[in-house]
Amino acid sequence: MAATTLSGVATVDKPLLDLSYPIYIITGFGAFLYAKTRLPCFSEGISLPYLILVVGPFMILPNVGLNEWGHTFWFMEELFVAPLHYGSVIFCWLALAVMGTLTQTFYSFTKLIKNDLCPDLP
Repeated sequence: MAATTLSGVATVDKPLLDLSYPIYIITGFGAFLYAKTRLPCFSEGISLPYLILVVGPFMILPNVGLNEWGHTFWFMEELFVAPLHYGSVIFCWLALAVMGTLTQTFYSFTKLIKNDLCPDLP
């Protein structure tokens, strides 16, 4: 369900948006356990980018609570430069861990493809 603002732009309903954070946390934790126990690239040790990618939503959940609590007491426009939204920067930086995780995954793909296509190469 999408609500529309006065300008006619469709926005996501608030309960749907708030439910996405626990779903992201549960899915990320399950994916981390799967990768740690089943994928050779990630089972050798703890991948720092992958760990940051999974732990990132834990940092955004308290920030969303603070943001909603702050909006009930103070009238602020939805500007990103408002001090109430400074915690969102943490999540944005943690989301960049996707690139480190993809780099590790593609490196593992190249090792597998090289071994499959050219078995004579070391």
